[in-house]
Amino acid sequence: MPAVHVLLGLTLVLMSFLKSFPILASCPYDNVTNTVDLSSAFNTSLVNLTKSHLANCPKNATTLNISSNSLQTLSSDVFDDFWNLVTITLSHNQIKALPYGLLKNMRSLKHFDASDNALETLDDDLFVGLSNVPLVNLVTVNFSHNNISEIGFNVFHKDMALIRDVDLSFNSLLSFEPWPYIPQTDQHDNDDVIWNFQNNFIASLTNKMNWTYDLIEDYEFEVYLQNNRLRVLNTNMVKIYNPGFAGDYLTEFITYNINITQNPFFCDCQPHVYVKALHESIMFYLNAEENRVRCDGPPHLHGIDFFHDMELDEFVCNLTDNCPSECFCQERPNSHELFVDCRNKGLTSLPLTLPHATYGNISLHLDNNNIMHLTETKYNHQIRNLTISNNKLTFIDSSIIMSMNNLKILNLDNNEINYFPKELQLLAFPNVSMSGNPLLCGCNMTWMADWINLSPDAKDSHITCDYDGDSLPISTITEDDLLCSYDKIIIILSVTIGVVIGLVSMVTITAKRCPYETKVLLYKFFNIHPRDKYKVDQEPTKEYDAYISYYQGEQGEEDINVLMYITQRNIECIDVHYSETSNVLMYITQRTI
Repeated sequence: MPAVHVLLGLTLVLMSFLKSFPILASCPYDNVTNTVDLSSAFNTSLVNLTKSHLANCPKNATTLNISSNSLQTLSSDVFDDFWNLVTITLSHNQIKALPYGLLKNMRSLKHFDASDNALETLDDDLFVGLSNVPLVNLVTVNFSHNNISEIGFNVFHKDMALIRDVDLSFNSLLSFEPWPYIPQTDQHDNDDVIWNFQNNFIASLTNKMNWTYDLIEDYEFEVYLQNNRLRVLNTNMVKIYNPGFAGDYLTEFITYNINITQNPFFCDCQPHVYVKALHESIMFYLNAEENRVRCDGPPHLHGIDFFHDMELDEFVCNLTDNCPSECFCQERPNSHELFVDCRNKGLTSLPLTLPHATYGNISLHLDNNNIMHLTETKYNHQIRNLTISNNKLTFIDSSIIMSMNNLKILNLDNNEINYFPKELQLLAFPNVSMSGNPLLCGCNMTWMADWINLSPDAKDSHITCDYDGDSLPISTITEDDLLCSYDKIIIILSVTIGVVIGLVSMVTITAKRCPYETKVLLYKFFNIHPRDKYKVDQEPTKEYDAYISYYQGEQGEEDINVLMYITQRNIECIDVHYSETSNVLMYITQRTI
């Protein structure tokens, strides 16, 4: 090979080597602004930036711009010699990670821009200096247009008191943590802190860092969450940061200063608590165009501003858990009820279970089925509205009515009921519909007249019942019309006779079992001396009524006591016998009883 060719080859290699040599021959530097501008200064082959690449740059620079290169990695000591840096710009590179300790000497750092790179995570202590001394002078931080999906809990620490603008837009965040509320910024300087999380994939608000709501005055933050994937607006968006909260959710949420417009919200029952509060507030008319939050679904509500253009009755949730397969269940917060539609389903009884009634009220519609009896269920006490027309009910058990202690509206039209229980009058008559039933005029229905007459203009006030083939308005029937008074007399006589027979039977049995005692009691309390029909009274040898025998003792004390007893009661004693052998004294009294 000719020498000239060899020399040419060596020259090309040398030129290529010099082109990629890490130390710049000269470092672009502006003495006025103290700026080192290395934007687009490195060729595309340089992917790892180290301390040596900046060896010729003035170390007193306050601004370092290394944007628009092809950098993928940085050594952790690359900025160690630049103690005075106020601004670092790393944008428009391909940096995948920021090494630990990268900013450890940057105590004067105010502006950090790493936008338009390939960052995936921001690790804890990114903004912490030597000896764990936090960087406290940061004002703006820009991480937009990366692929960040994770942020350490201590990246934005409480000592970042001067922070004014944090841009994390166009990343891959899946959830929103309360990062904006951690730095203890001055709430009285009238400067809002901007936190931009637009155009991520945020679908929920989370609190893995266990932050607790501690608002004393309105936060001076503007948090932008537009163009994310928020689908649900519910009370959890407040409770996740303030678990014990039980007040005005809209006012509380407003204090977070979060802009949630331009998200694909599903307009079910959950936003109702916020929308209702807005409709009742003067805020409904303030900045309406700027604060329009639109529905993405369901399809019939797509594009509608649910805060301003939807009726409150339109906020509903269709439920499937524990909803009978043949029924339709819907939570309706504006009417505070669980709506259950089981019409025309061929049911023969009440459903066994229903979804949880959040508000404790159930509106149950069972029209046009084959139900013959109302039965006890676990949800009876929650039924507020029951429509069960066009079924096969033959009677209503009073205990079932009592179990439905929350019942306000009842429709029993077109069943096969003859009588209604008196407990039905616990409801207001206008709220009960009962036409189309073969009612019979009975004494157990007369209570309905007074009930109906309390509401003479009600729909069913002219309802009738059948009495021996005649149709009578129930509102006019009386007990006399139905001869109920004779029935009462018969009932009273029957009860009285029954009681008397019972007493007589008891006395007779007692007299048979205790004849002598009975005779004594009759004489004592009523001075009645029945004829002597007892066997002992008919014995001719028995001349006396009583015989008294007792022991007279050593000194005859018992003798004295017995004599006093007989004397005090005016008992005629006609004969006395003493027994010398048994030492017994016997008094024999004449018949006096």
